[in-house]
Formats: sequence, structure tokens, C-alpha cells
Amino acid sequence: MDETEKPGCPKCGAMITTLNAYAKEESHYIVYLDSAKFDPDLDSLGYDYQQCVEGSTTSTIFNCPKCDATLFNIQGTSTQPEDVIDFLRKANVVPEDEPVPDDEVVKE
Repeated sequence: MDETEKPGCPKCGAMITTLNAYAKEESHYIVYLDSAKFDPDLDSLGYDYQQCVEGSTTSTIFNCPKCDATLFNIQGTSTQPEDVIDFLRKANVVPEDEPVPDDEVVKE
């Protein structure tokens, strides 16, 4: 890929500067009896999310934000996969001959 060519989705062709990430990981919840939620005569459980368990990620998929096609499927606990970083670096490069929009110009 030419350094100035922005990566596109191989499925829908959309130019991509962000990805949607879906991680499989353990979460910590506080569970309680919630009798009145559905039917006062039947007990059910309520769940209050507390936090993700650090280091519990087993895999992360990175998808196109437009068509949801999976572009990367990373196994393990890495939160900084090089393939994804390289892909997004190329997506966020502004070619030298392409002017930067005024709202993105840093003014001192």
C-alpha cells in the first residue's frame, strides 16, 4: 500500500479512520434479587456492572464502522496490536499534497 493511500474496508470499500472493537473478557457485577422487575410473584436477578477484570481479555475483533466486517481478530490479552496500530496510522495520515481542513489546523 502506498504510504499516502488510506486503507479501505475490503468488504464495503469505506475509507476507515476508526474501528469498532469487541473484546471477550470477564466482567465484575453485583447481583441482587429483583422481585418486582418483571413479575412481583417471580424472583429474578438484577445485575449492576462494576468493572472489567483487568487482564481477562481472551480475544478482540476489530470491525469496519460502516459495514461491521471483521478486519482483525486478535487472540490473547494485547490491547495494543501492532497490525491494528499500523492500519490506523495509515488511515490517519494526511498526504503532503492534501490540504488540512481549517478546523483541524493547530493555531498557536
